[in-house]
Amino acid sequence: MTTVADVKQRIISEVGETTPPTLAPAVDAVWDAWADKSVIYPHMQEWWTKRSLIEIARATLNDQVDFAHDGAISLKLDQRRQALNDRYAEVCKVIAHFEDVSRAGRPPVIAPLAMAQLDTPPWCAPPPPPCYNYALSPYFIGSPYRHNPGVAPVGGGGSPCPWL
Repeated sequence: MTTVADVKQRIISEVGETTPPTLAPAVDAVWDAWADKSVIYPHMQEWWTKRSLIEIARATLNDQVDFAHDGAISLKLDQRRQALNDRYAEVCKVIAHFEDVSRAGRPPVIAPLAMAQLDTPPWCAPPPPPCYNYALSPYFIGSPYRHNPGVAPVGGGGSPCPWL
């Protein structure tokens, strides 16, 4: 049975530790950061951790370049960085493939379209029956059925509507 520590160590050995060592101290934090990827598809956490560690290694080796002196001495320090760039592209392809496979395995979301009546917020709804303070009320449109406009509705005691 492979343990998480074995998987982390294998990832570090596949990526290759840098000088000074930066991957071993960071692998636990990176592994925990991608913990939610294990739910998507098996081994996705491992691939995302590998991709992040390759990014860390690339950043560490970013200042190493090729140079030559009079054609006699030549140092190719950029080869490791180029190999990591190639490895990064491969890992990104694998991650994209696994995400496509996991996406294809999910059932499609299909539901019948339903018409629903929207609820009107209380400040836009017509007021309750004892209050006649809304635009289509006969109280405001000059209805001949309106009588004694200055008197409050039955019950008296001022306006029954709090906004009047």
